[in-house]
Amino acid sequence: MKLSISLAKLLPQTFQADCNMIKNLVTFFYRPYDFLKDRRVKALLSFGTTAFAGVFLWFFGPFGLILYPAAVQSELILYYCTFGLIISVANFYLLQNILIKNHVVGTTILWLVWNMLVIGLSNFFVFEIVVGKGVFHWRGLHIMELQTLLVGSLPVLFTVVLYNSYYLKKRIRIINQINSDLSRFKSEGAYVNGALTLSSSSLSEVITVDSQSLLYLASADNYVEVYRIENGQMRHSLLRNTLSEAEKQLVRQSPAVRRCHNSYIVNLNRVKTVSGNEAGYKIMLEGVDSMIPVSRKYKDNVFAYLRR
Repeated sequence: MKLSISLAKLLPQTFQADCNMIKNLVTFFYRPYDFLKDRRVKALLSFGTTAFAGVFLWFFGPFGLILYPAAVQSELILYYCTFGLIISVANFYLLQNILIKNHVVGTTILWLVWNMLVIGLSNFFVFEIVVGKGVFHWRGLHIMELQTLLVGSLPVLFTVVLYNSYYLKKRIRIINQINSDLSRFKSEGAYVNGALTLSSSSLSEVITVDSQSLLYLASADNYVEVYRIENGQMRHSLLRNTLSEAEKQLVRQSPAVRRCHNSYIVNLNRVKTVSGNEAGYKIMLEGVDSMIPVSRKYKDNVFAYLRR
């Protein structure tokens, strides 16, 4: 009886932990990732990987390649590299632009695996034609695919590490520059005061906020939450409207109030610091405890103001 009660208590916790793990995994796969959009990455994955594979196969002769005569080895490596390069160029420079509409971690992984699998299939045909004289032994297909994945994963992992390291350093450099500009801007006291007016979609409600009191606006279904500072405390009001309509109203009144995310509009005069990691940029507002994300779509517009 005691055991069954203990299990009953543990099961909901275990189920919740599993759900959280799955949720985090799904979130990770849907995280924006511009890896395959970078022209240098495409060049490394196409030409660099092909060069690496050719050198690796020639000098180490893995997977039994060294057992064949030098002439056969040369012929196999030449065909492997030629068709591998053609496939990579077609995938990364042509098909990718047609088939991938949303560059996230999940689609990036799938496309890299797809490219190596197609190259593995090409290698199988080359091997069976050159060595097998056209007699196809299909049971060896999975072995060739595995070998291609093992060889191809090395330069791919190297490129990923290089890319992440480069853009992490670039992000840190941008953040440091913006925070430095923010310090200078605040020390000069270069703020513009004034009242900001927001109306509902039916024009039946109007909210007036001092430009220096406004913190940010957040989307809440068919409403907009307006956060501001009053008497040293953060207050918020609900206004029936869309964030896009609120943006149109505010952009005409103050250049400092800008969209930074699909769900947020911020008063950039209230920005305290900017931070970032592999997931992207975030800003901390004065008087707000939580970080507000800055999406790729609005990043340049936000940073243009902060770096003026």
